[in-house]
Amino acid sequence: MRKLFSFLLVLLLVTVLYAPQAIADGEMVIEEAPVADNWIDRHNILPVLEGHFYYGLALKQCNNITCAAAQYDNTFGINRFYFGLKGDITDHVGFNFTFDANAAIADYATAGNVFVKYAYLVFKDYDAAPGLSFIVGQQASPYVAHVEDVWGWRLFAPTFLHMNGYLNEADLGLTVKYMFPSEYGDLQVSLFNGAGFAAIDNDNYKDTELKLTLRPFENKNWFATFMGNFGFQGGSSNYFYRAGAIFGYKEANKVTFALEGLFTSDEQAATIVGTQPSVGATPLGYGGAMYAELFFYWWGDVGSKFSLVARADYLNPDTDVNSNWHYRALGGLAYTYNKYFKFLLGYDHANYANGAAQQGENTAFLMMQANL
Repeated sequence: MRKLFSFLLVLLLVTVLYAPQAIADGEMVIEEAPVADNWIDRHNILPVLEGHFYYGLALKQCNNITCAAAQYDNTFGINRFYFGLKGDITDHVGFNFTFDANAAIADYATAGNVFVKYAYLVFKDYDAAPGLSFIVGQQASPYVAHVEDVWGWRLFAPTFLHMNGYLNEADLGLTVKYMFPSEYGDLQVSLFNGAGFAAIDNDNYKDTELKLTLRPFENKNWFATFMGNFGFQGGSSNYFYRAGAIFGYKEANKVTFALEGLFTSDEQAATIVGTQPSVGATPLGYGGAMYAELFFYWWGDVGSKFSLVARADYLNPDTDVNSNWHYRALGGLAYTYNKYFKFLLGYDHANYANGAAQQGENTAFLMMQANL
């Protein structure tokens, strides 16, 4: 018994004396539970904060449907202001909740110009269905969002189809999206209210939008995108459809060039929306747009921050009516300071063929986009 006690006492002394040195030498390792990441990083929470600010100067008298200004009228304004959050609730459920505002700050509360732009969930990344996702809620139009990414200057002007009232920028509904393997593109099929993100839809009918993007070449900067949109305006007898396509090349921070086409049909003239001066009894329309940007990337770090931006639109909203076409030309010199700020010195010319009062709109802009 005495020998056992002596042995235990010696063992205890050895442990007390040598354990610290063993730990220091890496001979004894005690595993600790990893410290949990913070909630924001764990769920990829990102703030949405983006403002489009401008100073505009009218260069001539303007009396057309989009403008009523005397020469040299000028104004400071805010085109858009987005704020919200996006991230992941789980590994398979993402979200985006974003507000939008587009008027002077003093009018936001009184004029009702703050509204929900996006409020949706994304169900994604399931092993049983790779490449497949579902978007539920108020979301971007797949085609408009794609062309906005190509154009890159929502600050300057909305996309061609959206600006002329043929597609909503966002709407409430459901989208099924499939990403093709090896970055060959995607297919999206959507069912929307059709009333847009700032209106209530109370009819029995919905809009269907299909968007297909193909990137068939090894160089994925080349793309071709096709769109079809079919819907109803207030009843089954007021149907319409739109067909669009855009082809182009976009290499980040170097060059963008794309051509877009539109064909549209409305059963009744009353369903025509947008900025068209006049419509006939059986409206068929067509139009197109060109988007371009060229960075001075060959001039080194400083020169590569500058780019030339150009765009041209043409629309004949109703082939039954003579001289109701209109066109628009936009151009400017842009400076991308960093990922948070970019500036544009631009010029916007619009011309409408229907009557002397519709002729001409010439405005110079100094614009800034700030975002997180």
